[in-house]
Amino acid sequence: MPILAFSDNPPSRHPFDLPIIDSKQVWWIAKVKPRQEKALAKDLLDLGVEYYLPFFVKTSSRPDSRAVRKSLLPLFPSYVPFACGPDPWFLLQNNRMCTILPVSAQEKFKHELNQIYMAYEKNVYLAPATKNEYSVGTRVQVVAGPLRGVNGIIVKIKDSDFLVLRVECLGEACVSIDPRNVKPESPK
Repeated sequence: MPILAFSDNPPSRHPFDLPIIDSKQVWWIAKVKPRQEKALAKDLLDLGVEYYLPFFVKTSSRPDSRAVRKSLLPLFPSYVPFACGPDPWFLLQNNRMCTILPVSAQEKFKHELNQIYMAYEKNVYLAPATKNEYSVGTRVQVVAGPLRGVNGIIVKIKDSDFLVLRVECLGEACVSIDPRNVKPESPK
């Protein structure tokens, strides 16, 4: 599959104007074959199937010319959350997926995925969290700034503070955040 120009990438959300928390469909997770996330998103878009595939920009320089290369990569590699009726198995015909994983806690999943959606829509820089680089810290709630109301976990990375937003079943994403904008999460 050829590398897509930035303008040729599928939208991260379909339908783009519907917050995930307001979705009425059943959510599923497509486990896709390597490097098939964008192609599956285009297929889902063509079929009118609701999905959410957040991206992040990875910048690298070519070793031969030092030219800067920007790539738009999926925040959760190998996974594409999508919503449709109770029978999504017809989507396996496209040969891009390995399997479809059911989401048992629908409301929790939608809430967690919606937090990533809110951060993404407010142009907060998101990047994938690598588990071996992070240690779990204090659970916090953001009390100020564009992510107000979002819950996450604080971790230390190279003397910088980050808020990790976790979506169970998919993984984590990191957001750089001012520690003054968070407070310990209230016990439930």
